[in-house]
Amino acid sequence: MQFEDIMRARLGEAQAVVRFQEYLRHERGYSPTSFRSEYALTPSLRADLAIVDNEGTLRALVEFKLGRPGVRDAPRSLHVQIQRHLLALPADSKVRIFAVLYNESEIEVREYSTDSGELIESPMAHFPAANEVLASNDGDSVRKSIGWPGKYGKEKAKLFDAFDSARRELSSLDKKGFLPAGVGGAAALLSEVNSQLTLRFTDLSVPEPWRSDEELFVSAATFSEYLKKELAVDKNQKAGIPIDVRLVIQALQRKIEDVIQSEKMQGVGGLVAPSESGMESVNPKPDPVDILVVVAMMKPEFEELMSVVANAVHEQPFETSDHSYCMRGTLDGSSASVIVATQDNMGMTNAAVLVTKLVLHYQPKYVVMTGIAAGIDPKDQQVGDVLVPSHTYDIALGKLDVDKDDVIFKPKIYQKDARDHLNASGKVLASKWDAEFKKLWSAELQAAYPEQFSTLIKRPIDVHNGPFGSGGTVIAYEKEAELYKQTNNAIIGFDMEAHAVVTAAAECGLLNKPQVLVAKAICDFAGGDKRRNKGAKQVLAARSSALYFQLFFLRYILGQNSTALAA
Repeated sequence: MQFEDIMRARLGEAQAVVRFQEYLRHERGYSPTSFRSEYALTPSLRADLAIVDNEGTLRALVEFKLGRPGVRDAPRSLHVQIQRHLLALPADSKVRIFAVLYNESEIEVREYSTDSGELIESPMAHFPAANEVLASNDGDSVRKSIGWPGKYGKEKAKLFDAFDSARRELSSLDKKGFLPAGVGGAAALLSEVNSQLTLRFTDLSVPEPWRSDEELFVSAATFSEYLKKELAVDKNQKAGIPIDVRLVIQALQRKIEDVIQSEKMQGVGGLVAPSESGMESVNPKPDPVDILVVVAMMKPEFEELMSVVANAVHEQPFETSDHSYCMRGTLDGSSASVIVATQDNMGMTNAAVLVTKLVLHYQPKYVVMTGIAAGIDPKDQQVGDVLVPSHTYDIALGKLDVDKDDVIFKPKIYQKDARDHLNASGKVLASKWDAEFKKLWSAELQAAYPEQFSTLIKRPIDVHNGPFGSGGTVIAYEKEAELYKQTNNAIIGFDMEAHAVVTAAAECGLLNKPQVLVAKAICDFAGGDKRRNKGAKQVLAARSSALYFQLFFLRYILGQNSTALAA
């Protein structure tokens, strides 16, 4: 079933939920605060809907199923689900169990009970489905027709935009074949996300006078918690979801949280202010980690880095609003634990924030930055060569002055000596002259990208060690590149983050400071043409950097035959 077909089915379910709740409220007298979506009976078993009394005691469980009203026998899968609910309840439980069978025109409600171990079903109600089946499933039409007036109109519009954007992006990824197929695992998890997403989209698309603002926002907060906790915890299922899809889901969760945690929302009942949850409980102490590896961008740096990480699972270190994306695993070929992280943003500010908070959170033994950089001398360097700084500095730090109507830049170079923070700096130099190491590195890179390797690599790949500059802009102007060369004629290359990574790790305030390694591969040259064959160069460089990091640690930090970091 294609994503759009699934969405149509989910929209039908969402309409059935709305109509059934309306029926319970107006014809059975239930309070709007009686309903609980995604009610957990056990850690692995949830009901679509639960009804509780004023004391919070469970009174009823409800399952929704696309079916044919009027046909007595419910689908087999529904029977199995109902039986699982009954088995999860105490033997003397008085909780009622209902099934809501729906199609485009009708909704039928049935009550289930057991008699001598047999499942007995009894008709309870039958009524037409809602006439307004979600304004043509078109977010733009909904925006024009509703507009969300009132005190919380802007907040509702922001939530709707978040839901609509996620639906559009998931639909687009489905058309490209990115959504996992089949049943169970990641496919089942995404199906549930789609169901929950569509339900909230419908709530905002089909306003009902009896649905309060509190219900809408509490429902959104519940969905945010589901995305944040359930998806992150379910590591086996999560691992099967492609990165592009995970990023859509993660972005959706952030957008919901930004609305729910805004200052204006603190006046809405049922929403807990961020200040009410202490950092101790929100961000629990993590398992120890040996190596923290950071990159600037998801593509290609993060994706290529993941090729050298084994047993990788998603990890969310911070429960509060956070834009980092982390995976936990082991360095392939060892048992050394690794956290791989990115904020998917360039620049020293982003890098400094990311490294500071992750170093303080995980307290790793090593901090590593891999990825791509610009070389300085195409005669001595080539795409794929790795730059390992002996010093890093901010190339934009200095003074602009005027000399005979010419603007002159006078740099102020405050260096961070990377060697002071990497006790193995002598081993970095050793890797440059280690023929066996470089042969293995080259072979792994060629095996990963044979076509790009044969096109771009013209001589043995190499390691370059020396001063390295970081700045806030890409250096595509040849005269600018020459200016920086003049201020430091030993410079080996440029990037936009390395100096911040070294500084953040060095100034983290921990008694046992982590040792730092920056190892970024050349993808182009400062002042040169950065557009020609850009994609192939960046992918090859990102993989070369990742392989250097892996092989360097296996050979020089862990030892050739070691499978764990030395204490």
